[in-house]
Amino acid sequence: MAYDPRAYMLLKDNLDFMAPSSPGDPFYVDTEHARGEFSFRDIYMQLGINPDSFELLKPAKNQCLLFTGHLGCGKSSELLRLKSKLHDPTRYYVIHFDIRDVIDDNNCQYVDLLFASAQILFETMEKEGITIEDIYLQRLQQWFNQEIIEQQLDLALSSELKSEFQAGVSVPFFAKIMARLTGGLRSNASYKEKVRQAVRHTFAMFVDIFNALLDQAERLIIVRGLGKGLLFIVDNTDKLNNIDTQRFFVDDIHQLRQIRSNFIYAAQINLLFENRDLQKNYSLVHRLPMIRLFEKEDRTIRTDDQRFWEPIRQMVYKRVPREWFDSVETVDHLIAHSGGHPRDLVQLLHKTWLNALTYQFNRTAVDKAIKKIESEYRRLLTARDFERIRLVDQGQGDQINRDELVSLF
Repeated sequence: MAYDPRAYMLLKDNLDFMAPSSPGDPFYVDTEHARGEFSFRDIYMQLGINPDSFELLKPAKNQCLLFTGHLGCGKSSELLRLKSKLHDPTRYYVIHFDIRDVIDDNNCQYVDLLFASAQILFETMEKEGITIEDIYLQRLQQWFNQEIIEQQLDLALSSELKSEFQAGVSVPFFAKIMARLTGGLRSNASYKEKVRQAVRHTFAMFVDIFNALLDQAERLIIVRGLGKGLLFIVDNTDKLNNIDTQRFFVDDIHQLRQIRSNFIYAAQINLLFENRDLQKNYSLVHRLPMIRLFEKEDRTIRTDDQRFWEPIRQMVYKRVPREWFDSVETVDHLIAHSGGHPRDLVQLLHKTWLNALTYQFNRTAVDKAIKKIESEYRRLLTARDFERIRLVDQGQGDQINRDELVSLF
């Protein structure tokens, strides 16, 4: 075919390797059966859903699940798929949010999550036209009076609260106030610490107020026929720095577990290696593996194995139509060097696009892209790291010092 440089340039819009895809998106591919033994069955069962009939047999209560996996392995896409399957009047009302859209993921603690969850909850209730009884809102009003207004924590907010409280409280009002608070937590370090301190000193009171609001919200969702229970899916909590990750998921797990609702959090895979007792503190810890390119037992890449290769080829062809490649062998060569890692796959496609001098995804351009990725990894990894990775791959991770093992992830 004659390759059109203009059409080739437009392919760039398909090659954003940082953006997740979800069911209904043009780039989405169901990879569940291409990930080996992986399935969502255990998550469905933990949430009271029969994985065969997909019937909600009994709504779950106070479940706290971790969804782990390597960065870029597709956690965000799979969490969006979970939402699409679970968000249904006969199952759950799912509130999905990206923590980076609400609070500062470079400095995040459980207090920030409480306010973020409250903001999203109130915004959801406002969108659905759900009104929560005044008695529950007035308890939250009293907390604001005591901890924000009387303590003069935020003079501008205190003035606004005094004025608004005289007119009465409502769901839209608290949606606005919570957004104001989380905005302050995101941008002002000293303000952030003052608010956190206020919540820590009155945590039992605040979490009791929030739980009562959650209970009422869930009851009204059920009454309205919007779902049989409430489920929060919190994405990109796996992007927290190492200190915040340890504090958020391990040190402050007692506070997280006191929030009376169902939560699924994205989490760094290194948590599994750093904390041997992690599973004791969560209802379920679920690991998302890479897309499998071969059976580990024989270690032979067989591109004719449709279980694994067809889904990942579809990931390629949805972004770059097959006519832009010089051969299917070039496509499989690129896939093999991605290691079954979705983000690296799209990144390889992007670098191939950059290096294709003839406006064609050919073997020369793919090899240049592979070399660039290889050089980037070489800057990150030492010779000792490569040896440790080999041992892990061969199931000999027990020969590696635990601290060294953690550092690999």
